[in-house]
Amino acid sequence: MPSKKSAPQKRPARAGGKSSPRPKRVPVESPGQLVDCGSGVTLERGVRLRLPDGTELVSDHYYPPGAGDGPPAPTLLVRQPYGRAIATTVTYAQPEWFARHGYNVVIQDVRGRGDSSGRFYPFRDEGSDGAFTIDWLAGRPESNGRIGMYGFSYQGMTQLLAAAEQPAGLACIAPAQTAGDLFHGWFYHHGALRLAGTIGWATQMLKTDARRLKLRGAGEALEAAWLMLPSLFAQTPYARIPELNARGLPSYFRDWVTHTEPGDYWAAHDISRRYDRIRIPGLHLAGWFDPYLFGSISLYENLVAHAGSEAARANQYLVAGPWVHIPWGQFAGESDFGPAANLDTDAMLLRWFNHWLKDSGEFAQEPKVRLFALGENRWHGLSGWPSGYTGGADAPSPLNGERGGVRSEASRAMAVLKTGDSERIAVGGLSGKGKVLGVPTPHPGPLPVEGRGDSLRTVSWFLHSGGFANSSKGDGALSEAAPLSEEPRDSFCYEPEVPVLAPGNGAPGQFNLARAELLNNVLVYTGPELAGRLHVCGAPRVVLFAQTSATQTDLVAKLVRVTRDGRALNVCLGIARSGFLFRDPAHEPDTPQRWEFALEPTSCVFAPGERLRLEISGSAFPLYDRHPNCAVPPVFATSWDWRHARTQILHDADHPSSLELPIISLPDPSHATP
Repeated sequence: MPSKKSAPQKRPARAGGKSSPRPKRVPVESPGQLVDCGSGVTLERGVRLRLPDGTELVSDHYYPPGAGDGPPAPTLLVRQPYGRAIATTVTYAQPEWFARHGYNVVIQDVRGRGDSSGRFYPFRDEGSDGAFTIDWLAGRPESNGRIGMYGFSYQGMTQLLAAAEQPAGLACIAPAQTAGDLFHGWFYHHGALRLAGTIGWATQMLKTDARRLKLRGAGEALEAAWLMLPSLFAQTPYARIPELNARGLPSYFRDWVTHTEPGDYWAAHDISRRYDRIRIPGLHLAGWFDPYLFGSISLYENLVAHAGSEAARANQYLVAGPWVHIPWGQFAGESDFGPAANLDTDAMLLRWFNHWLKDSGEFAQEPKVRLFALGENRWHGLSGWPSGYTGGADAPSPLNGERGGVRSEASRAMAVLKTGDSERIAVGGLSGKGKVLGVPTPHPGPLPVEGRGDSLRTVSWFLHSGGFANSSKGDGALSEAAPLSEEPRDSFCYEPEVPVLAPGNGAPGQFNLARAELLNNVLVYTGPELAGRLHVCGAPRVVLFAQTSATQTDLVAKLVRVTRDGRALNVCLGIARSGFLFRDPAHEPDTPQRWEFALEPTSCVFAPGERLRLEISGSAFPLYDRHPNCAVPPVFATSWDWRHARTQILHDADHPSSLELPIISLPDPSHATP
């Protein structure tokens, strides 16, 4: 391979193989500087691609050992807005690692970021720019014409938007912690804005925009704000935060927070109306404590149901671990989920690309869904997401971008599957065939068969109290027995000025909520000690009969695992905004109404002796924006608009408020046969 020199240099030549279709418009490119990375890997730094509109996209190309002397190799592409030197290595292996395994690796600055020219507006140009880049890469001499993409968060969206353009060379994708539906899966949840994530990301991106546009005053203000993000979360109205609205800055933050309904704006920037345009396999990665969890699971479900070919629908895979957005490992918040959580996602990704880009066949035995069970701290494999309870991709569930409020019953049907020479019982109500597998280690290979699964079922836990469920010191209870007579209502006061904080004060991960549960503005309902293990797997729902004094307000529900030593660990959370949930009929103050909505998905095992707990409150700040409890939209509300809301929860024979849990029976490792 060449030593460290400046271009021009001869690139690795195509040794043979089938040519890929060339783009209709021949790209104009400029070579970069060649750098020896050791172990036979060569970097060509700063390769420029000129698009038809004159924009130049800049990329770094890592060539595998022997490039130019042997057959051309497949190419892996990452397109990101954070600077190509980072190469999404905050969660993935270095690009040289993938190159050493026989891949060309290309890391590209998207339009208007890094060294690429043009104006950056998130998501807008990633489809066309990505497709043109893929056509160009497939026709380069070092490429055999087969392209794969990987990356998480924004880099996940660049994959989806490019794939929807159906470039001929793109063979597979691996989007992690992202969403196909930006409104429901990225920015909003049942109408409530993901406040901390939206403001934090906007501040981060606008800082770079200010530098590129040479807006020094705006840039310095954003740098100062970045160091004091919590103060931005508290500002009202948040639509008009000065640092994010300085003259000359792009408008995308204002656009995000003022488009408070799903519609054309969001659909123009995502694939929520175009799942059928995806015609290739996908490996999806999600984190139970990632802000885009809902989006990741929904994306997987929708592609299983609606991808544009049978092969694509049959080859969507999902991995969900106990992870936050960064990093992916055994620690999340205050909890340690053990070494099994340190799954070698790079080795899995390599096997994925070997399977689809090198025809190795090594992903063929991988279960379609690999889930980490919180509490048990163990991986399980299923042939599909347990969507019988959540309703799956076709049901009117928030998981597929529709309004909440409708629950479909889980199928109880059983089916017999053939696996090699053996028969296994399948779970009705699962996406796919429903066979159940499992492994207790972070082994990145296919999960071995561990035993047979049993049926997925829905269990209702009903709310009870003597009228004082306030705080963990109150008398709130959960029971599988429905209320048969009149019970006193529980009530709390939600004050926007003193909002109930999200777990970890909005930080990602799992936390002990025992201190926060001493507040009287939180209703706490706790079940008895469990006699056996209970595996919640899917998206829990709540059915709450609530009456509030406010013209508009929010309700928040949290599923909590109470351990035998008294810790109260958050499992998953859901929020619903009255103006979003109730349209016909509309929300009415001082009138009991049925609030039904989903919490975020989870997989959590409650061990014998542990207890289920449900928390109900009026906010989860600053994870979500706080409602002013009036008709003024939260995005424009100031402290002058704040009102107190007194909310009552009814739980009697006529108003059986409940927590609906999707329960799956998987092998108990404590009963495993040696």
